[in-house]
Amino acid sequence: MAKSASKKYQEDVGESIPEEFKKQMETPAATTDVEDEPSLVSTLIKNIKIGGDMNTMNISGAHIQAKSSLVFYPEAFLHFDLLTVCNDMESAQDRMLQVFKFALSTGYLPDDLTKKPLNPVLGETCQYDIKFPEKNYVVESISEQLSHHPPICSSTAFDKKAGISATFYAPMRLNFMGTYVKLTIDGNMEVRLDKFNEVYTVTQPILAVRIFRGFCEYIGDSIITCSNSKYRTKCTFHAKPMFYGQYNLIDATVYNGKEKLQKIKGSWDKELSITTYKKEDSKPFFNLESLKGAKGVMEDVAPEKLLPTDWTFAWKGLLDAVKTNQPSRVLSREKSKVEEHQRKLAAERKAKGEIHTPALFAQDKNGSWVLKETL
Repeated sequence: MAKSASKKYQEDVGESIPEEFKKQMETPAATTDVEDEPSLVSTLIKNIKIGGDMNTMNISGAHIQAKSSLVFYPEAFLHFDLLTVCNDMESAQDRMLQVFKFALSTGYLPDDLTKKPLNPVLGETCQYDIKFPEKNYVVESISEQLSHHPPICSSTAFDKKAGISATFYAPMRLNFMGTYVKLTIDGNMEVRLDKFNEVYTVTQPILAVRIFRGFCEYIGDSIITCSNSKYRTKCTFHAKPMFYGQYNLIDATVYNGKEKLQKIKGSWDKELSITTYKKEDSKPFFNLESLKGAKGVMEDVAPEKLLPTDWTFAWKGLLDAVKTNQPSRVLSREKSKVEEHQRKLAAERKAKGEIHTPALFAQDKNGSWVLKETL
């Protein structure tokens, strides 16, 4: 019971639905004139019950973010260079701390809460190079939508020469909770350091989109474990209370087996400090904000090297409509074309008894989805 109460406290900080939106909940959903688009919040309230699945929600053109959600994964790898220094670290504890820094750097808080990215179609891919100009360093990134029902994707960034990779395996749930939208990632991130034959598994906290307060935050726990050592890190992301407190606060503990070694506290997206457990020797640990000017740059892969399943091909009609400033009804129509085509393909597979097989990723012996070429 205590665990359940704690989880509820983390997610629900006492927000209430404003009166003007409560009135909308009492009126039935209706087809709207495209020239008088309702807000995204109004659309949610009228069309989805509390706890309802948002992945199936039909979004009008006015609320489309012209970007596949697969693109968020290479964006999360823009500090991949934090991992490259691990090969120079002989201490397993130091490597655990460095992987923790990288895990924090993958956090993403969207600025625009009025638009929803495109749900990738089955088999859709996303390829980018991530370049670090000051270090003359390039990392490859590739993602694939593995399943549509339920929505599952896998994304990886890798440096073959260094023997380092980071992979997200992300079965996702997107639910409307009344006063916030809850994104739950049931999969993990895995960081592989071939030099040390280590695999770090990172569980993901929940992302809460506070639709009435206009910000996003991570809440709940994230745990990092290592395949070849007893070191682990447990990090708790705290929700900002309604009327006081700071944004994005965390506290983390580093363990060796059951022994507590270090405590880390602060704002995960700004400054963090570290202390030896039960001592007052606090010192700076990590400042993600200071790295903004040093992060990698996403660059398009040459068209001839892109797979025919790339997201830019799958959504070309919609992207062209955005580039030419077409009205929202045109965006809706282009989105519907893609979705209708996918329904047709799904019906054909069902009639033939075919099951979709991912092109780039396969499950390893532990059930994680990794690039086939690494198996």
